[in-house]
Amino acid sequence: MSAAILTVTPNPAIDLSASTQTVTPEHKLRCTDVRRDPGGGGINVARVLTRFGVRCRALYPAGPVLGRLLRQLLDDEGVSSIPVEIAGETRESFTVLEHASGREYRFVLSGPQLQRSEWQACLDAVATLPEAPAWVVASGSLPAGVPDDFFARLARAARARGARMVLDTSGPPLAAALEEGVYLSKPNLRELRELTGLPLEAEQDWVRAAHLHYFHPAGSCAMGRDPAAGAVTDQLGRVHGIAGLMVADASIMPRVTAANTNIPTAMIGYRLARHFVEAIG
Repeated sequence: MSAAILTVTPNPAIDLSASTQTVTPEHKLRCTDVRRDPGGGGINVARVLTRFGVRCRALYPAGPVLGRLLRQLLDDEGVSSIPVEIAGETRESFTVLEHASGREYRFVLSGPQLQRSEWQACLDAVATLPEAPAWVVASGSLPAGVPDDFFARLARAARARGARMVLDTSGPPLAAALEEGVYLSKPNLRELRELTGLPLEAEQDWVRAAHLHYFHPAGSCAMGRDPAAGAVTDQLGRVHGIAGLMVADASIMPRVTAANTNIPTAMIGYRLARHFVEAIG
């Protein structure tokens, strides 16, 4: 049986944690409670899903030494892996808890430099899975050498397999992916400010920013009768499962069109406007 969810982590890590009584400069610090965990955005998603009994697989680039350790740690937790071998070494991150103050010191190391053939192999792995997942969940940062449009390319690969893509990232990679179109994105307030270039001080500003046009590219809110088949709105533009929320733009088209969308979008607005007016009284 194929996994329902595929997670993609371009920059995974081995998370090392330990504790010591007091953090001081120059002196050797004796640490206890040492542990190593598999880490990285998508990998952590896969770990939690596995604990809840959800069928999923984790795809990630894996270095020659720490990459093997990463896979072993995931195997120990019962997480199914799709490692893509790379020449560079998988990164490490480490956290130290200071008992005296209760403070936590977190150190995040940079990842490996990926060659074009290596990051392309990650995309090819998604495109050539024997059975396509229903969902692709991508999360985390991009390592050096990976282009900003990596997640946008991944979104295209997921769409070609009939999968919905969920994305958690920031900066230019997020902007490029939203322009391409993803099913769901989760920017926090800092990331939303970076994306829009606006201060977004009040809650109404956050809501307004989340409704900017690039969050709803053509085909991302497809019209149809069956939500289970991917439909977001019904034939009158009403969002399934959310009372009072309606959509009337190019995003409700069943698929991304190859031609200019201006005329069909105008028709959608014209035909649905009267239904919206009737709905709000």
